Amino acid sequence: MKKVLQLEIESQGWTTNHKGNTLEISRYSPAGEDFYFYVNGESTEELISNICEYANDFDIICEYANDFDIDEHASMHIENRGKFGIPSSVSVLVKDAEDIKDMLKELANAVKKIKEV
Repeated sequence: MKKVLQLEIESQGWTTNHKGNTLEISRYSPAGEDFYFYVNGESTEELISNICEYANDFDIICEYANDFDIDEHASMHIENRGKFGIPSSVSVLVKDAEDIKDMLKELANAVKKIKEV
């Protein structure tokens, strides 16, 4: 991974952990969820493409994918709402999932400007 990609991700408020071809990207959501995801790639361009794919972004270098689903994400926390730091309100869970989706879109928009030399 090129340092420029790591710096761009971190300038967007995310943290990174890179091991081999796998990049862990994490950030706290507005409701306090320790949200993270993994992308794989042998090149910076492939990592960028996979970040965009996860964010479900539309662009020339980002093909459509439906990896992050707001309903699915909120649903996985409903069982534990009010416990383990998870908000008790379903509407807060849904809003937080929407906010995470927006965070991912912003990240995808920032990293897709980077091109591997």
